Amino acid sequence: SPQESFDEDEQGCLLKAGKGLVTGFMTGSLLGAIFSNWSDVPVVLRDKPWPALVRTGGVMVQHGSTLGAVGLAFAAVDCASESVRGEKDWVNGVLGGLAGGALLGLRSGNPRLGVLSMGALAATSAVVDMSGHSLRGGGFRDEGTPVRRTFPYAPS
Repeated sequence: SPQESFDEDEQGCLLKAGKGLVTGFMTGSLLGAIFSNWSDVPVVLRDKPWPALVRTGGVMVQHGSTLGAVGLAFAAVDCASESVRGEKDWVNGVLGGLAGGALLGLRSGNPRLGVLSMGALAATSAVVDMSGHSLRGGGFRDEGTPVRRTFPYAPS
């Protein structure tokens, strides 16, 4: 029935949005930890591990929440666009990329960064969608290098 189909789409969108949120938060937290360790530690915290850990945790949460929100916006707009338009194509990802980039611009308070982020995320999403969700190429083939033979393992 149409209601069951709508419920399945709604659950799929919630799952996609949740995955976008969690993946973005985890990636942002990792980047926040790296950023926190690369930045200069204030003199007050140099010999005190607990305040330094609290500071690192704060930076991780800040970066994680930002990228989590971007992932959530991307996934939600991508899925909403797919259900409204009734098509699964590259346009949905571009709209999601525009939403995620706009959110980065709002979060930073820098309109120029927002416009650049919108363009970068939309273009990246379009390239990934048009390439069949893979950024891997065919590899280098020079016709002169012999093919490496592999032999399957046969248990005795």
